[in-house]
Amino acid sequence: MASIVNFTKISEDQNVVRYSFGFDGSEESRTLVIDKETREINPETGDADYEFRKAGMKIYAMAKSTPGQWPEYGAHVS
Repeated sequence: MASIVNFTKISEDQNVVRYSFGFDGSEESRTLVIDKETREINPETGDADYEFRKAGMKIYAMAKSTPGQWPEYGAHVS
């Protein structure tokens, strides 16, 4: 069975990017923060669990493929 983690950018400044995320069919009720300089990804709400890792990995991969740009939204499907 596939799992889908959706994410949406909620804010961005010169230092960090914030995303809401959640499993498909549920509200994107959790948030994560990415430090633009160090690329460190931390949960702002909740734990560093499967859902968090899947969202963070996909956001990072998309940002890496378009240097200087952070995705507005997306999903990790596995």
